[in-house]
Amino acid sequence: MRVGLLGASGELGGVAARALLDGGLDTLRLGARDPRRAETLAAELRRRAPGARIETRAVDLTEPASALAFAADCGVLVNCAGPARDTSRHAALAAIAAGVDLVDASAEPGIAALFERAPARTALLGAGLQPGLTGLLPRWLAGRGFARVTRLRSYLRVFDRFTATAATDFLHATDAGCLPLAAWRSGPRGGALARRSAVELPFFDAPATLLPYLDQEAMALAGALGLEHGDWFSVVSAPQVLDAFDRAPALDPEAARAALERASALDLLGRRPRIQLLVELAGRDPAGRALTRCALVDGVGNATVSGTLIALATQAVVAGALTPGAGFAALALDPEAMLAGLRAQRAIEPPQWLDGGVEDLAVTEEGTL
Repeated sequence: MRVGLLGASGELGGVAARALLDGGLDTLRLGARDPRRAETLAAELRRRAPGARIETRAVDLTEPASALAFAADCGVLVNCAGPARDTSRHAALAAIAAGVDLVDASAEPGIAALFERAPARTALLGAGLQPGLTGLLPRWLAGRGFARVTRLRSYLRVFDRFTATAATDFLHATDAGCLPLAAWRSGPRGGALARRSAVELPFFDAPATLLPYLDQEAMALAGALGLEHGDWFSVVSAPQVLDAFDRAPALDPEAARAALERASALDLLGRRPRIQLLVELAGRDPAGRALTRCALVDGVGNATVSGTLIALATQAVVAGALTPGAGFAALALDPEAMLAGLRAQRAIEPPQWLDGGVEDLAVTEEGTL
């Protein structure tokens, strides 16, 4: 089956293409506005797997005829192009017109509804780090002794460089349905939480600022798990990035994006990219006893984790392992298989879990998780 990969000239697309090839999907069509940039990646892939069938094509997603011509005769269309607000809808319409499945790194509002006209197709949305892993890890932990989950707390730290696309998407989050300072209280509740500074979290290497948020994936996950109480936090320990984020509302969009790019590069000087996701669940075990557990995942960077997960999600679609329909990847994919795949590709360290809550971890951090 041919896989059509959009955004092949970007960092995310490159990671995804390599992971697809390593996973045995060696018939790839790489798309970019400038096919010469995609050809650099294609040449690398051909060296890695001399028998692979790799082709490149120019594609302009804003032109329906160009997008459809690219998607035609592919089995799956994979969207790694960005920014999401400029590409996701066009990629979805191309997949529907071509009659192919879709895997998208982002999850823009309204995309799933487009597939109501194509009920036999599969569309996995938010198949990256966030959304994506942020929904898979809680489901993985919920499978470790919980009969019912009532409360969730999630802490995501991304210490990495912002590309232009990533910075644009980050600043666009509110328009994409992400509610700042909101939480889940048996339903979405705005203003339920406040920003907190100088917070020390177990296994996070510096005091941080916690930015509460509630995005579309979090709300879908809360409904699927039957949560009464859910808190999600972005954990920011990079001072330049935090300053740029705070100044962004006073700047025009292009200046805000550029400032966030520069700030992330400064914070990262001399250090390696890293992502950390710490999740706490509370509820009941099958005997009705109260149960609280935490899980921690460490990863090597946003693009590596996201691109690898996109490839794993695509493999699941190609294998026919999913029921047709459109929705969040984190709710459709097998969390055990996805985390195992991320480990095998060395995108993350083995996820770890233990009894107790985040407060307990703060006391026992010197021990073994």
